Formats: sequence, structure tokens, C-alpha cells
Amino acid sequence: MNPEARSSRVRGFVVLLLVALVLPLSGCFAPCEAPPPVSARGVSATAPQSAGDGSAAFAVEVREEGPSGKPIAGAGVVFFWGDETSRDRSALVAVGPDGAIVQAPGASVAIGGIPPPAYTTTLELRTDAEGHAVGKLPAGRIAGVVVAAPGYTEETVRAFATGGSGTRALRVPLYHDHLVLGAQGAIGPGALSTAVVPVVGTVVWYPQQSLFSPAYLDRLVRLELHLNWTNGPTAFADLGLGLGRTSSAIDRLEDSRFEVAPGSYSQALSMGLDELDQLDFTGADQVLAGPATSTGYLAPFNLGYTLSWTGTFETASAFQSQCGLDLDGHHASFRATAFPVAPFAVALLLLVAAVARRN
Repeated sequence: MNPEARSSRVRGFVVLLLVALVLPLSGCFAPCEAPPPVSARGVSATAPQSAGDGSAAFAVEVREEGPSGKPIAGAGVVFFWGDETSRDRSALVAVGPDGAIVQAPGASVAIGGIPPPAYTTTLELRTDAEGHAVGKLPAGRIAGVVVAAPGYTEETVRAFATGGSGTRALRVPLYHDHLVLGAQGAIGPGALSTAVVPVVGTVVWYPQQSLFSPAYLDRLVRLELHLNWTNGPTAFADLGLGLGRTSSAIDRLEDSRFEVAPGSYSQALSMGLDELDQLDFTGADQVLAGPATSTGYLAPFNLGYTLSWTGTFETASAFQSQCGLDLDGHHASFRATAFPVAPFAVALLLLVAAVARRN
């Protein structure tokens, strides 16, 4: 093979290698999503319940996520769209068996780094007493919608196809932005569970399942725990407060002082978003917490305690802190870690260039 033909084949190989490796990596490991392009927090109190002059009507139903599912009156609803049509890309939300477009809890982040439409028009609405609002949008466009209410999170359907003329249902759940939940427990001989704590070693731990659902854990930006108990003549202990993702390991232990004398005691633990992310609690399938001791206890008649969970939830901040989305149709759970695509691509380019020079 002459040198010119060989050089041409090498250049072709370089191009194919870049297309096959660098471009898929940049798509599969997309950076964390930006916040929604518009906010529903500032919608006027006098905004209409139904508005718009398009032929594709969307009947939004806003309800509280959870067993009660109660409708949320007075929620702000903002539709946004531009010139992008449904031919430019496919719909990004699922159509349920009843024909309604369903916003799956946790789907506020576009999968695969797909952005919302570049909008030129917005339509602001307020839900009625039954949590309903109707937006009449132009047919055949790519649109998005943001929904928020006082005391609840702001949730986004980032992009969906408006389709043809007609009326469609769009259900968007909201989550409380602040919850305080409490549980009672007792330390007794039959409730032992050992856990390994870094540096401290093995301790006796009595973990309880988080009182927040997985969908709420996805949106967790601050967690506060408070453990309270009373030492008496028939039961006493020196307790710390442990937090972990499995019953066999405590990821965070708060044990401020030695406490075995009679009296009432408490331990508190507080974590912000940075520490929650560092310990992989945000978006975890489960979080466990409960009293722990490495210095002993005596509770022949059980030692009662109370454990309160206080959570602050904010969808945009929590989702931006997580760099991968695994949507299972019920709630979003985040496991992937952002891959440093740019350094990898540079290194690959240098390697390919070196090979090309040698040939």
C-alpha cells in the first residue's frame, strides 16, 4: 500500500473512532440538568383557570403526591412553548392506558440531557378548588409546563408534544416542601442489630426505615433528626444517633456525650444537601436511622424513645445535584455519577493523533 493511501485510511479510522467513542460518551454521561426555564412561583393570584386560543387543550390536574392525593387549589401553572414542532422530536412523556398524558413522579429532569423547548410564549393559569386548570395550546408543538403551590415543590414536565386538536389530561403531582414526621420505638434484648461505623468500630444499632417515601428522598435537600429518651431506674443507656443506607453500616453517627445518669436526653443530627450527596442519601432507595451505642446499656424492661424526621424538599436543587436518572415508572432514583467526558475526549484525541503521526 502506498503511503498516501495508508495515510487516508488512518485518517478515516480516526474519524470513525471519534464518532464511535467520543460522541456516545457525551450523550450517555450528560451533565446535570439546568433548572426549568420558567417558574410557576410568581403566577398572579388573579390568573385565569382556563385560557389560550390554541386547538390542543390540556386539562391539568394538580394533586398532592401520597396516599391522600388531595387536589391542590390555587396552584400556579405555566405552559411554555416556541416554534419547535412535534416533527422535530418525539414526545417525552408516556401516554397512559386511558389516553391521558401522565407525569411520572420524578420525571422533572429530561432523560438523556434532552432540553426543554426554546420558548417564545408562556401561558399562566391558576387551578380551581378541584386542582384543575385548562391551557389551550397550539397543535403540533413541543411544549412544557411548570406547576407550583405554596408549601409544595415546583415540578416540571420539561417537554411534550401537544398533538392534534382535542382535549387531553395532564396529571402533575406536587410534594410538600417541608415535613416533620415522628416515630416511637423501644430498646430491648430482642431488638439488637450490629453495625460497623468507620473509626468507631462495631456498635449496637436500632435502625428504623425512613418515614419519607423514595419520591421524597429524591427531592431531599436538608434532613434533621432528633432522638429523645429518658433514663430511669429500670432502663438506661448512653445513646448516639446513627444514620445509614443499610442496617449493617452507619454512614453518620452523632454521639455528643456520655449519658447514663437518670434524666431526659436528646441527640440531634443535621445534614445539608452537600453532605447528603457526599454520603449518597439523596435519591437513595432507603435511609435508616435510629439509636446506637458502643458504650453499653441496661434495659431489662425496654427503654422507650422517640425519633423525629424533619425534611426539606426542593426538586430543582436536588435533581441538579444528581448526575444520572434511572426512571422506573414510579419514582426516579439516581445512581450514575457524572463522567468527566471532556478530559477523556482530550486524552483520546491525543492518543489517536499520536497513532496517526506514527503511521
